[in-house]
Amino acid sequence: MLGRSALLLLSIFFILSLGVWHYARQSANYSYDRLLNSASLSIMEGLHVYDKKVDLDLPYAAFEMMQLADEDKVFYQALGTKGELITGYADMPLPDAFNEESAIAFYNAHYLSEEVRVVIRQKGFLSQLFLVG
Repeated sequence: MLGRSALLLLSIFFILSLGVWHYARQSANYSYDRLLNSASLSIMEGLHVYDKKVDLDLPYAAFEMMQLADEDKVFYQALGTKGELITGYADMPLPDAFNEESAIAFYNAHYLSEEVRVVIRQKGFLSQLFLVG
């Protein structure tokens, strides 16, 4: 009887622990997504077109808000409408499935031996922007 009760309590504890872990991860991603969204909007404001060429002035504030801890790293990529690299890392990870009609998408990826959270944002003459932290 005591063994069955202990097994039942351990099972309940395990199920509750999984639920709490999932909720905590989902909440952390939601909070981090808001930060990524703000930083990507800040970068998008630095986009300009001069003589039919896309120019990007990267705002330092966008990177400062991404580096909340000393071990945080930021990787980014900005592509033009034809897929040409404007600035950033050329080999950023793409999602498995991406709806190109969506203005923004968030996903998890593995890049340069780091687990990262990625945002893709599209705007007019800039087809994709990746900002990773």
